[in-house]
Amino acid sequence: LCGEISVNLEQSSAVRLPSLKTLQLDISNADVNSIDILLSACPIIETLKLSFSTESFAKLRVPSSLKSFKFTVENDIEACLEIDTPGLKYLSLTNITHGDATFIRNLLNVEEAYLDVFSATASESFDPDATPQLYNYPAKPESVPDCLISHLTFIHFKGYQGNSCEMEFASYVLRYGIVLKTLLISGFLSDKRHRYDKYRLRREFSNMPRCSTVCQVKLD
Repeated sequence: LCGEISVNLEQSSAVRLPSLKTLQLDISNADVNSIDILLSACPIIETLKLSFSTESFAKLRVPSSLKSFKFTVENDIEACLEIDTPGLKYLSLTNITHGDATFIRNLLNVEEAYLDVFSATASESFDPDATPQLYNYPAKPESVPDCLISHLTFIHFKGYQGNSCEMEFASYVLRYGIVLKTLLISGFLSDKRHRYDKYRLRREFSNMPRCSTVCQVKLD
């Protein structure tokens, strides 16, 4: 379903899709409560692609049966996602501004993930002439994620700017990524004016402790 389509559901009994396995919604505007009701009526859905704008963002509960989930918010609204999907293998979140209510767990089988996610604090204080300290929210989780220990082999860090929290993240995944093979970093370093910065960062990365003996850091 795409285009100027209105999804307006007031109760779960209004729709029932017991056999649906694939759903793609690419619509201009959506009421999140209605989307949540729609998804609750899809008990065996495996592939879900969502793309829409919304005026307010209530909690969106992602079906636990999903194996592939791609979600794009087309405007700057803080998202509240509840993701508990043990069978999920592919995850893509684009332009997601999240707050403390974001609830994501049980992603043990994810094989590929694309995350374009910002904290509410960072997005509210965004200023293209501002110093990197504005984005200095904590990068370390309370415990090491299982994916980093068990099967995460490749990380591509896009839009790298070289500020302290980004360096902290890179150091963290190198220190605890047991099976990590490649950390690819791309961003402002492609600019010739930053040739010295690229050399400096290459030296800093080479001195960072790393858990995986085969891991390579590549600066693009």
